[in-house]
Order: sequence, then structure tokens, then C-alpha cells
Amino acid sequence: MLLKRMRHTTNAAKERLKELHEQHRELEEQMLAVFSEGLDHTIDIPEDEDAALGHSVRHLLHTHGGAEALRERSEQVSAYHHENYRPLMWGFFRPYRAELFRLSHLLTFRSAPHNPTLLDALAFIQRFQHARGDYVPAEIALDFASVRWQALIRTHRRLEMVVKRRQLEVCVCYYLDAGLRWGDVYVEGSEAYADYRQQLLPWAECAPRLPAYCQALQFAPTATEFVTALRERLREVARRVDAAYPDNTALPIDEDGPPHLKRRPAQSLPDDLATLEA
Repeated sequence: MLLKRMRHTTNAAKERLKELHEQHRELEEQMLAVFSEGLDHTIDIPEDEDAALGHSVRHLLHTHGGAEALRERSEQVSAYHHENYRPLMWGFFRPYRAELFRLSHLLTFRSAPHNPTLLDALAFIQRFQHARGDYVPAEIALDFASVRWQALIRTHRRLEMVVKRRQLEVCVCYYLDAGLRWGDVYVEGSEAYADYRQQLLPWAECAPRLPAYCQALQFAPTATEFVTALRERLREVARRVDAAYPDNTALPIDEDGPPHLKRRPAQSLPDDLATLEA
């Protein structure tokens, strides 16, 4: 359920980004109109009437759909300019937020590579699951997330670093999805998403089988001998390439040094291709 929902959320956000390519100009004009009106109010209202200015700006935002709707439009415009679908995921994530949180409480997630930061972030968003504010304290490490995700999540409020709660929730679920598919995260009691390391032979059982394994693959039985043999194979390949280069017409190197790879000629079809296709 988690993987399917997050895959749908990601794909829907990417499709929404494609749609924005066609309508971004209209969105930009709407946002610029609101910004221009806000500047007009700021210029027209004296500096000693901040309360009146605040009321006027709030009325302006309400007239154009409200601050929440305007913020979503702003994120859409920003997503278009940076080819970034991540800010658009919240709108598709929100209808299923309660179910995904319920699922996160029912399942016991564990981190396979012993990097607890993602699961710490999961516990963090669960702690603020019923919060209504837009921002939460920046009390967690985000090293599990990409630079683009971190730039989207982190922001400053009153000269203090904070985290956008909604975007953090999407990010954590996004990386839970990725971790389950890659094997970096597993679920206790699961069959398909269990800890894959439990299926591996312990080293104590592998060591006695190693000589026969190396002999079957014609590998040296020790690390030192393996590296020595590998280096010798590389030297032999280099010698053959150097010796054959004067006759190589597919990869000429000009006097300045750059190589030029030519298109390989088409190979004739094997005689038994028709039999294989049949």
C-alpha cells in the first residue's frame, strides 16, 4: 500500500509538472498581479499604520483565494522553473495522509544499513502528526534526503532555522518507499520486505567453501594473489591494445590528443537468425 501510494504520488506530481509547462505563464501573471497589488497597498498606506497594512494585505490574499492557495501556486511556479516535481507532491499526498500515518504506526520499520536518520525522521513526523502549524523545529538530521529535498524542507522563520512540516512528511514517506524497494529499510514480520541479510550465509559457513568457489571461477584463493593476478590481466589487455592500435581505424587520435570514435559498420545477419526467430 505504501509503495503503491507513493509511486502514484510521485508520478502524479511529475505529470502535474508537465502540465505546468503549458500554463506556467498564466500562473506567473496571477502571482505577479497579487505581488503588484501588495506593493501598491504598501506604498499607499503610511508607515505608521502597520495594522491597517496588515488588514489590507490579508484582505488582498483572501480576495485571490487565500494564503494557502497562493502558496500552492507559488510552489507550482517554482517547480516549473527548477524542473522540480517535489513541491507538487503534497497535493496528491494529502488525501491519503491519515491512512499512511496509520500504516506507519502499524508496521515496525528497521534500518538495514544501520543508518537511523530516516527512521528518526519517521518518529519525528509521527510526534508532530496532529500539529496544525506549517513549521516544526529543525531538530532532526536530513542527511538521508537529497540536496533538492533539503532545500525544499528547510527554511528560516524569525531568523531561526525551521522545517516545513508538510513537505517533511512527504519526503520521509518518499524515502521509506525507496528504502523498502532498495533493501535499505525492512519491516519486521514481513515476507517480501524482510531483512535480506537474514537470508545470507554467515561468514563462518562461507569460509570453508571459499577455496572450492575460487577454484571453480579460476580466482586466486587469497586477496594478495587475487590483486596480483588482476593487475597482470590488466597489463596484458593494455599491451594488446597498444600493439593493435596502429591498425585501429575506428578510434583515431588527432595530433592534439582528443580521440574520435567512428560509427561501427553494420554486421551481417547470422545465417541461423531466421530459425531462432521462428
